[in-house]
Order: sequence, then structure tokens, then C-alpha cells
Amino acid sequence: MLPEKPARLGALTSLRFFAAMAVAVHHSMGTRLPADFIGPALSLSRGVSFFFVLSGFILYYVYPELPTLQSVRKFFVARVARLWFPHVAALLALVILLRSEFYYGGIGPFIANVLMIHAWIPEWTYFFSFNAVSWSISTEFGFYVLFPLLVWKFEKTWWAVLLGSAAIALGLILLCAFADIPTWKPGLDGATTLGLLYVNPLARLFEFVLGMCVALWWKRLTPQFSSSVALWTVIEVVAIALVIYDLRIFSWRLNHLALTSALPIFYEWTIHVASCFSFALLIFVMAGGRGVIGQALSRQPFILLGEISYSVYLLHQLLIGVFRQDFAPEPGPVTFLIYLVTLIAFSICVYYAIERPGRVLIKRLGARANSSHHDS
Repeated sequence: MLPEKPARLGALTSLRFFAAMAVAVHHSMGTRLPADFIGPALSLSRGVSFFFVLSGFILYYVYPELPTLQSVRKFFVARVARLWFPHVAALLALVILLRSEFYYGGIGPFIANVLMIHAWIPEWTYFFSFNAVSWSISTEFGFYVLFPLLVWKFEKTWWAVLLGSAAIALGLILLCAFADIPTWKPGLDGATTLGLLYVNPLARLFEFVLGMCVALWWKRLTPQFSSSVALWTVIEVVAIALVIYDLRIFSWRLNHLALTSALPIFYEWTIHVASCFSFALLIFVMAGGRGVIGQALSRQPFILLGEISYSVYLLHQLLIGVFRQDFAPEPGPVTFLIYLVTLIAFSICVYYAIERPGRVLIKRLGARANSSHHDS
């Protein structure tokens, strides 16, 4: 049996919204916002890395072990229920509304999208096909497939799993370097470094496992921490400041070092992954919601925004395409505000009309299949 459901970490739920909005703002620059709205020194696209680290944290927090085949089966049903319906709804909406703008490939990429395996195929007509941002959903699903193996005796093997995930990423980097695999450019067919080092679940596994390690040590150390609200508020401010510093300065210096090193292919990986450590610290600090910021993020309005963050992420690029096709004023704050309000409104509708009912339906079907399996 699965362990009892642990307490909800409201502040972490809310942080998902800010990560999703960071990616939405990143993709809006040049369409809904001026191209230089943020500038090149703040890498908002790394919000995806935050999701990967947070996912590892949450999954280990909720599922510290999967001791039986039944528990593994329930885990997979719950994870498919979490991802599949909104993903397919966004995919179908894009095919209907924006086929001419976003459609790549044919039936193969479409089936791969439906099955959420397109990130495993290092060909851009697969991993960037249809709703391009859904590559990360496929990557996330890849983590779910691997999780029952990763979590086995994790309390004792966490360091080996973390080092192993780093070794896998290094192996892929070396493969790209010594096999002379080209960097992706629009229209370039075949395997590319982008497909193997950016979207591939094995290349991004380190971030997920890092999140699992953070959850393990958070559980171990939390009982020993002070409960002072003032102290935790200061720590929260410091953690947020470190993330901003990381996104603006430190990670870019690290990437420059990788780009100018003897093996510049490291750049393809570090540019997307380098902020995972500051994200891990932020998640560790915010998980308990002990400071003023964490307590504010644990309130219902922010939690609702966190709940709709998955829909925000899935719909934001689709909506950019719709606006560009049917409503194309000059980029600016007013244009972006209209886009933002529309995005949040549609995301709330998708959350209540598709995501939640779809989750319940898949769980019911899974429970019925499990019951039939036991009866046979």
C-alpha cells in the first residue's frame, strides 16, 4: 500500500505559477512584449529547470517508497492522470487553431505526442512538433517512468543515484562531442545536440534527482530547525535574491566558462541546467512555508494560481500564436496585459473543465482496471 498522503506544501504549489509565468514572459518577448523587455542577462527560460527540480522534490515527498507492484501501478495511474488530459487538449486545440503555423511532421510525431514520448526522439520534427513546449511534459513523463527504479532504497543510495544521473549527462555530452553531432538549427534534420542534451529525459535527469535529494534532506533536517518567523523570512529573502543573482550573473559566467573550455559542447547542457542548485535551495527554504513570504504563498489565491500553472504552461505558446494570427497590435505592456488576463482566464477554464475531471476519470479507470485484475 502507498503511505498516507502527506501534508500539502502550499508555498511550493504557488511557486509553480511564477515558474510558468517566467517561461510565458520569455516566449512573449518579441510578440506580446518588446524583444528587449528583460534583456539577455535574465534567463527566464530556466523556469523549466525549476519544474524538474520541484517535481523530484514533490514525488519523493509524496512517494518515499514504492514497495509493491500495486503501489507502482497506482503511482503510474496518478501520474498519467496528472499530465495526459490537459496535454492532449492543448495538442488538439493547436491542430485545430494553428495547424499551418505549428504543425510539423505527420502521424508519427502526432502519435508520439499523444503517448508523451516525443522528447525521447532527438529529431526536432518530433520533440518540437505541435505544441513545442510540451517537450518538457514528455521529459517529465520520462522521469515518472524511471522513478520506481530511482526511489528504490533511495535513503541509502541517494548519493549514488545523484552521481549516476550526472554521469549519464556527462556521457551524453561526450557522445555529442566525439560523434560530432551538430548543433540544432531550424530545418536541420537528424539527431542534434539540442535533442540529446536539452530535451532528452536522461540529460535532464540530474535536476529531477537533485530535487529528490533535497526532499530527503528536508525531511531529515526540518525537525531540527528554528520556528522563528522573522529568521525564516530573512532566509526566504536571501534564497530569492540568490536565484535572481544566479539567473542574472552567476549562471551566465558559468556558461561562458563552458563555452570557452576545451569541450564547448558543455554549453548546450549548462545553459539550461546551471540554475538547478539555486532552485534547489529555494525549494528547500520555501517548502515549510515558515517565513512571511512562504506563509503568503500558502494562501488560497496563490495556491489557485499554482494549480492552474500546468494549464498556463501548456496554453501560453498556443495563445501567443492565436494572438499573432488574429490580434497583432504593437508589443507592449497593454498588449501583454490583455494576453495575460486571457491566458489566466483560459487556464482556469481548462483546469476546472478538463484537468480536474480528466484526472478523476483516469484514476477511476485505473482503479477499475486494478479491481478487474484482482478479480481475474
